[in-house]
Amino acid sequence: MRLWRRNQERFFGNLNDQKMYYITNVGTNQPQSEIELRDQKVGRKVLAVDTNRCTGCKACVMACSFAKEKVFSESKARLWVVKVERDGIATPVLCEQCESPPCEVVCPVKAISKDPMSDVVEIDPNRCIGCKECVWICPFGAVSIDERRRIAVKCDLCDGRPECVKACLPRALQYVNVARPSSIRMGKQSTKRFDVVRR
Repeated sequence: MRLWRRNQERFFGNLNDQKMYYITNVGTNQPQSEIELRDQKVGRKVLAVDTNRCTGCKACVMACSFAKEKVFSESKARLWVVKVERDGIATPVLCEQCESPPCEVVCPVKAISKDPMSDVVEIDPNRCIGCKECVWICPFGAVSIDERRRIAVKCDLCDGRPECVKACLPRALQYVNVARPSSIRMGKQSTKRFDVVRR
């Protein structure tokens, strides 16, 4: 855990400052340059999480693992669920498809890139060497290593048809078009999820 935190701070600076970045730069009415411009893209879709609806059932995890590996296994899924029992909180943890992906920056073999059309951060399995730099740097813990193939894996939104969304009965996961008002709501949800993951 200490190594993970040290790698995080090497890239992002103090993690407390990074938390404040989420609060001040996402979910406000002030112009956000790149964020504002990207939200105006016609047809841009994102995987939105409503933490108030998540029950922690892990149906999304099972759907993901079956879609990707044809088995029902939490360890094979591209997302996981964090539960804070004392507070009655549960939330899925998955790739946020970052504006400027830190995993892309640290990858020594350029196996990670962001598709300009879909905005999905992708990992090229033919280039990945399984060095785990992306695993250590991801602030959400959304990248993992496939132990069989020895390569990094993460959510790729199932080519625009996320299986986790189909399996989520409480509709805590939704694949939605982004407009500025909804992105404000999602920014607040992202802040809440970031807080839960860090507990």
